[in-house]
Amino acid sequence: MALSANDYTVVLNSPAPLPTEALRRRKDTPPNQNGPLGRLLGGEFGRLAGFGMARLAMHMKKFFDVHVKGFDISSSIPGKKSQSPGQLLRELPFECLYKMLAEEERIDAIKPRQIQGEFSDVTHTKEGDMVITNERYKTRVRASNTTRIIMHDEHDNEFVGRANGTSGKRTSVKPFGSYGGGKITKIKVIGKEERTLSERARDSYFLMILQGLRDLNDPNFPLIKHLWFPDHSTQALVQKETFSRRGASTNERLNDSQAAVVDAMVNSESPFIVVHGPPGTGKTSTISAAVKRWFQTSDTAWLVAQSNVGVKNIAERLCKDDIPFRLIVSKDFYFEWHEHIYEERIKEQMLRTDEFPPNALEVMRLFQGVRVVLCTLSTLSNPILTERKVFYHVPLSNLVVDEASQIGIFNYLRPSYSRCGLLQHLFGQFKTLTKVCFFGDPKQRTFEAFLRIVTDFISTLVPPHGQEAAVTMESIFDVQHLKPHAYFLNTQYRMPEPLGNFISNAVYNSKLKSSHVVKNPSCVAFVDANLGEEERKGMSFKVSARVRRSTLQ
Repeated sequence: MALSANDYTVVLNSPAPLPTEALRRRKDTPPNQNGPLGRLLGGEFGRLAGFGMARLAMHMKKFFDVHVKGFDISSSIPGKKSQSPGQLLRELPFECLYKMLAEEERIDAIKPRQIQGEFSDVTHTKEGDMVITNERYKTRVRASNTTRIIMHDEHDNEFVGRANGTSGKRTSVKPFGSYGGGKITKIKVIGKEERTLSERARDSYFLMILQGLRDLNDPNFPLIKHLWFPDHSTQALVQKETFSRRGASTNERLNDSQAAVVDAMVNSESPFIVVHGPPGTGKTSTISAAVKRWFQTSDTAWLVAQSNVGVKNIAERLCKDDIPFRLIVSKDFYFEWHEHIYEERIKEQMLRTDEFPPNALEVMRLFQGVRVVLCTLSTLSNPILTERKVFYHVPLSNLVVDEASQIGIFNYLRPSYSRCGLLQHLFGQFKTLTKVCFFGDPKQRTFEAFLRIVTDFISTLVPPHGQEAAVTMESIFDVQHLKPHAYFLNTQYRMPEPLGNFISNAVYNSKLKSSHVVKNPSCVAFVDANLGEEERKGMSFKVSARVRRSTLQ
């Protein structure tokens, strides 16, 4: 017999007939472990085995308050006797774990199952494959065994294939039959892309927690305790940090709020420094100043962001301040797509993940004398960094996370493989990590007050990745016990004063000051991009639309 629950299948191998009432949840009888459903899922009528058992066990506990006793087929660990997922749930911080699962699944649910490909050319190889030259990075056709490529020619003939390789802008497609040779006019990708290495590692990590092989609330991981399971000692540490702000050092290049943040990053005993920085308040300048202090004391720092562009912006600032660093990027993002956005002096410090030398001595030479490394948050979990012992040459002691308002806090629990080949999350993998500094602007993803005033002119928000579906998702700025102690960079230098003052009143409770040479309200204009037309402009696109002037009072 088989039970299906969304993407999960549970196979029951029972020697005796199953009572039909065991498969039915009665409205007048709350489910419990001793009821029919609890006895069924607890293995009383036979052994349960299936795919995604860890997820299924948590869903059953959440919605039916019963424990699942069974074995996972896809994520079993060879050579080890596994405890059944679910039987340890009473001892786990279940709500934290389930919230992580729910957010991951909501994000997965909104991923498109159909993408219209944008391409400039389709050619053919001698082997019969078709090569697509993609036009845009976001809609590029990716290699996957779980998707189909639907192509139409000029005569509306349909051809189906599978993408089996990608290099830069080109994707190789193997047709499932003969191809007529007509000019391809439409390309569509159907289906859900296969799970990434990170997603497979996450599912295995869930299972290991339920089996008792990993402890989410391990006392050996103080950063986890500080973030998700705070106690009186944690609160005392934060209170002490609040007092230490009064002793901010002076720096001619920094304003008072920036100097206070740099002092906290360098001198504070608190493991987390949360910095709310609106646009133009000098977040990268503040980060650079702290990195320079760390560099002067021979300390190491890793600087990450959600996006490659965010990392690039930090790299440009470090170059300007003559701070040596190494920038790690992926071939997928860089090659043929975004090479043009990097200055030559940044390219000199760049290392692609596919170009890491296999020789340990060569890796050591690449990172000799390096104390600062930049990459995206996802690259930080790339197994190649562990395999090539990059963290041995540049220990992860100080971590700076930019664009933190766009990152859900459970992203820091996404597992990767540690040096010894075991799954471990970010805060558990690096025992050298003692300080994490978060920079971002939570107002950029809410803008509730701002929207009420200018709703006719703004149509998009910038939430953490997936928050539009995962309504319960939180960034570091939503953690209640850290909120009162977050720093605020209070002066913006990018926007003209009339616009800066307007946004300060509408969004930042009048706490954001402006310092800009432009003070005339006529500087403000609104553009409705929906009324414009998109056209190619060099390596990018532009939208031409009519400008509407407006005076801010």
